[in-house]
Amino acid sequence: MDRVKKILIDPGHGGSEYGAVYKDIFEKDINLKTAQKLKLFLEKDENFEVFLTRYEDRELTLKDRVDLTNKIMPDMFVSIHHNSSYEDFGNRIEVYYRWEEDGPSYKFAQIVNRFLKNFLKIPSKKPMPAFYTVLRNNADISVLLEPYYLKFYNEDLPELTAIAIYEAIKEFFKWDYPKIKNFQIKNNFLILDVEGRWDAEKSLAKIDNERVLIEKRENKAYIYITKSGNLKVILRNYNGFPSKMLEMKINNIFSSYSIDVFPGFKNMPNLININFYDIFFQKISDGFEVEIKINGFSLNTKTKDGKVSFIFEEKAEFYEIEIKVLNNKFNEIIELKDGFMYWGKFEDVKDGYGLSDDKIYKIFNGYIFSNVPKLKIIARGFQPFEVDLSKEVFYKPLKLYNGTFHDKRILILYDEIENCYEISSRLWFFGANVEILKYEDELNAIKKAIEFNNDVLLFFKFSESEIIKFYEMDRYGEKLATILSKHLNMFWTYSSYQILIQPFGARILFEINYLDEERIRKIILALKEYFESQFNG
Repeated sequence: MDRVKKILIDPGHGGSEYGAVYKDIFEKDINLKTAQKLKLFLEKDENFEVFLTRYEDRELTLKDRVDLTNKIMPDMFVSIHHNSSYEDFGNRIEVYYRWEEDGPSYKFAQIVNRFLKNFLKIPSKKPMPAFYTVLRNNADISVLLEPYYLKFYNEDLPELTAIAIYEAIKEFFKWDYPKIKNFQIKNNFLILDVEGRWDAEKSLAKIDNERVLIEKRENKAYIYITKSGNLKVILRNYNGFPSKMLEMKINNIFSSYSIDVFPGFKNMPNLININFYDIFFQKISDGFEVEIKINGFSLNTKTKDGKVSFIFEEKAEFYEIEIKVLNNKFNEIIELKDGFMYWGKFEDVKDGYGLSDDKIYKIFNGYIFSNVPKLKIIARGFQPFEVDLSKEVFYKPLKLYNGTFHDKRILILYDEIENCYEISSRLWFFGANVEILKYEDELNAIKKAIEFNNDVLLFFKFSESEIIKFYEMDRYGEKLATILSKHLNMFWTYSSYQILIQPFGARILFEINYLDEERIRKIILALKEYFESQFNG
């Protein structure tokens, strides 16, 4: 070991926050007892300097714990908790690590999980990433441990648990892991300064999921930049122990652009697409800032799908365009043609279609261009309506449910329950952004929910006995469950499923044996009431 390692142990809860309770056993006390025993083992080892977030039974906020981490700057953060459940899961070990695809937290989580299994002789779940506050933006190695369920507690367990964690910490730091200290971009290389030994063959670099070459030169890592995009780098030592993932956007190899104008006629609105390419003539990635000036008007936007798209409304016979992107500046003059198309603008509409007798026209950012004046407009989130573009070009369509569902993010999970696609389709048509996923794996479902950042998560799970469940600390879930209970005439209770604990928004588990037309209608009405209450609140 190259130097003494700082270990910060976090006994969860404390003071008036009891944590889990089983009979006269409080989680806060067992957390502290285990942490104190672990502290004794670490203090006897000259390789470690140890700290606790609390040394006694006192209350600490999550912010207090994170602030202490930032002050001490430990090499490792270990949060100790103990479990309870509203479901009868049986005794098991649960290990959570900071949210990352790969890295030292993930590696240590695997090691400590193995040692806990060996010492406690009980089953374990596969270690899982978690978005808990004490793991976010914390030390490179941050884990939260739930070694066993409180109802299985005995006096020997705190010391056994402490020994297992201590042995896991020793095992991890015996091999250590490479650390990326600084970086610079030079020509088409990203050059990384690395502390510790590492192996280029075991390491990985990807740009937008496409693997790129890593070369080792005097312990520096040279990453070959072959395109623009989102870069992820993991360096590994000879034993496979990974560095913390380096993530960054590569934006220094922009090369060219192209402009498309539709319909391209004089003195009417036009759709303008500006496509951006790198030196390999691949589209650049999302999120790059673009500044556009067109005939004296300014627009600041960001790339999406390698381009920016917008409607320019001002009447003109040509467009004088200035483009600034990635420290490059370009000027272009676009000559417009003589010609005519019918066009219309629909307030608040983002996408949809106009239907004539023999053709379909797409709506883009609330605009439509058509060869015929009379159309039936089908727009997501709005009542269907008919237009005559020869008489009127500006329309204010009626919103379905007064726009209550517009832009709401709703994730639907299901196992064996039928008709889930029916409810997802209706919510989508009412204007919500809806994702639907068959629940096959807890980790993938949680990842999807975190990435989607839902306002509401609905999990439909088959069960002979029917009930609505939510996580007891999810106040949004409690509010929605209460409304659903009223509409469906169904009881609710608390649940300890991780899919209800980790994501954002209101999270609801339906344990039901069918989902029919009547229930779909009632769930939609309950969601409407919930979203309206959120708006009014």
